[in-house]
Amino acid sequence: MPPVNDLRIYLYAHRIKRAEVAKTLGVSVGTAANKIHGRTPITVEEAQELHDKFNVPISLFLHE
Repeated sequence: MPPVNDLRIYLYAHRIKRAEVAKTLGVSVGTAANKIHGRTPITVEEAQELHDKFNVPISLFLHE
């Protein structure tokens, strides 16, 4: 599982709301929240979209 806590911290620090993430990913706010909290996985394509739109570092999505 990726370090979603780091993603949550990044989004909070940059004042990026779940609704903005949902719109960017084309999903509901609930689904976006599940992805942010690590309850559902973030795809490679979604990680790229978050990086492109909000400059989220790709390293936040890399894990072993």
